[in-house]
Amino acid sequence: MTRAQATRLVALCLGLLTLAWLFTPPMATPPLYDGLGFPDEPYRYVVAPPGTQRTQPPSVGEDDGLVFKGVGPQVLLPVSDENGPQVQAGIPASQLSVPAGTTQLVAKATPLALQGTTPTDGTAWGNVYRLTVTGDHGPVTATGRPTGDSVVSLRAPSAAQPAPVMEYRPAGGGPWRDLHTIRVGNDIYQAPLPGLGDYVLVRLAPGARRGGAQTGASHAAEGHSGRGSALLSWVLGGAFALLCAAILAVRVRRTRSGEAGR
Repeated sequence: MTRAQATRLVALCLGLLTLAWLFTPPMATPPLYDGLGFPDEPYRYVVAPPGTQRTQPPSVGEDDGLVFKGVGPQVLLPVSDENGPQVQAGIPASQLSVPAGTTQLVAKATPLALQGTTPTDGTAWGNVYRLTVTGDHGPVTATGRPTGDSVVSLRAPSAAQPAPVMEYRPAGGGPWRDLHTIRVGNDIYQAPLPGLGDYVLVRLAPGARRGGAQTGASHAAEGHSGRGSALLSWVLGGAFALLCAAILAVRVRRTRSGEAGR
């Protein structure tokens, strides 16, 4: 084997390892506050259940942005101030119907006690959070389908299982409906944001259909599956690299032996 051939073989091995790394499924990472270094403070209720630790009132998540020539901020991100935010939302400006002449938008996630209609499939767990957007020229409404940026996350009062389901009702009222809910942290649950209105976590009654919910067990199974795929990719890539290196070493040794025998 010539030196040029050996160089091409090494380059091929490195290229295959690079492809294995590129196609390895990305690992989901927990939120910043979901770890030993960032312990959550006790949950702040609007109306605390009996026997609950006394805390400060829950905070209002708020974000604002300027509108210039009819174009607003890409995403409004109201986040509450607790150590371990109890609500976080992403509201794309492209999904909003803004009155003419508006120059500023304000998004709020306001904690409320449950009033009016109640979920029919379980019990509300924690505060209701009302998402609103207002402008300096009047109310703003949400239009269009949710995008990848239009999500809402709620922190549960604890990490107790089974996992709750996030439910939504429009700003004008009406029945609650469950959303496709995933557990993205120890006690944090995320769902698509179908519109402005009220959001709450619900602990389902025994026998209630989970709808679009994804339990902690299935979420963990997905994580294990992703890690297994990544490990398999690296094992196969490493084995192939070792095989290529062994073949290269044998051929180089034979080449040198042949040259020495001439």
